[in-house]
Amino acid sequence: MILDIREFELNDILKIEKLIGKTIDISFLGYYSKEAREFLKKRVHSARHIKRHAKEGFTCILEDVDKSLIGTGTLINDIITRVYIYPGYQNRGYGKSVMQYLERMAFRNEIRTISLHAMLPALSFYVSLGYVIVEDTSYTINNEIKVFVFKMKKEL
Repeated sequence: MILDIREFELNDILKIEKLIGKTIDISFLGYYSKEAREFLKKRVHSARHIKRHAKEGFTCILEDVDKSLIGTGTLINDIITRVYIYPGYQNRGYGKSVMQYLERMAFRNEIRTISLHAMLPALSFYVSLGYVIVEDTSYTINNEIKVFVFKMKKEL
């Protein structure tokens, strides 16, 4: 399947929000509670946050030949964030393509060290791309639910 990576457009926001929501619902099941997944969808990856981060940095869109959105990722300064691939397309190299695209963008902007925060389901993916854990941490939702994240870095 031939895919296209392009720059984010304003009319992509709701499609990205939907893609991320479905990916969290499917890929995060078994890792995080329903409350944690809902928090991530509604608070961390809301349309408002997607739009703000797209304005602050560079967001790419991965589409199939039918122009259906299958993945996304964002680079803000030296941080890669919000990399999501629709579950039906995972483990086929599409996430790697998005990451390489964002890393090339960073390198062109003279960024030599990239960081990101990995959620549990994606940890091994980032390790396979050469990222190393520099800190493991968690944050608490509603004073009771812990969400574990890993700060990772890679030299370009």
